[in-house]
Amino acid sequence: MRKKVLILEDMETTRTALKRIVESCDDAITAYAFSEVGPALACMMENHIDLFFVDIILKPQVANDFSGIKFAEYVRKQEEYFGVDIIFVTSLIGLEAELLRKIHCYDYIEKPIQESRVRKVVMQAFRKMHSTVLEDAVCFVRKDKVSYAVHEKDIVMLSSRHKKLYIIKTDDELEIPNLSLNHFLKQIRTQKFLIPTKGIAVNYAYLEYVDPVNRYVKLRGRDELIEIGTRMKKQFLDEIEELQRMR
Repeated sequence: MRKKVLILEDMETTRTALKRIVESCDDAITAYAFSEVGPALACMMENHIDLFFVDIILKPQVANDFSGIKFAEYVRKQEEYFGVDIIFVTSLIGLEAELLRKIHCYDYIEKPIQESRVRKVVMQAFRKMHSTVLEDAVCFVRKDKVSYAVHEKDIVMLSSRHKKLYIIKTDDELEIPNLSLNHFLKQIRTQKFLIPTKGIAVNYAYLEYVDPVNRYVKLRGRDELIEIGTRMKKQFLDEIEELQRMR
């Protein structure tokens, strides 16, 4: 699985160096480097970014510019990126503790950057990320300005209807407005979700029985039967067969 890193840094020499160093840490890393907020925002919406490097001051010609901090705060407000690691790039000594507390950034590196320091931070961040994913991956959703942590292994199925996403867990159900099924599935790292019909995704780990003739699915711990749509039937059954071969 590819790892995606977004770099937001106004200085070309630093930006180029960061991209080179980050990508040299692992062949599976793709780094996107930008000098302005607009293209960076577009990139993070089109791709799931695993790690951010953000320069605090993106417009040094503007007095009291902290546009990098504002960008990081915006990232934190997005459900998909609520728990993502952010590393600040700074020459402002003394802000580190406040940023670590306020924005929950993972770490910081000082300018001029040192390759050994960058490599260490990148490797530690991805090692922590990998460990977290293996132990108990968590997705984040937001409702009424409150963020909720959802453990992937507890999700039985997802249902999207009437512009709401229903996250059905083993012991609870969350109703999240204005969140699409596809957008939420981009966060999933450890569980395999299959789509039997439009607007429904089921966790393969909870499949109890599949009836391809009568076109329905039974999930462990759930009484209702879920229809397998005619258009989705072949792909759905093929994915199940592939997963069974991999076991």
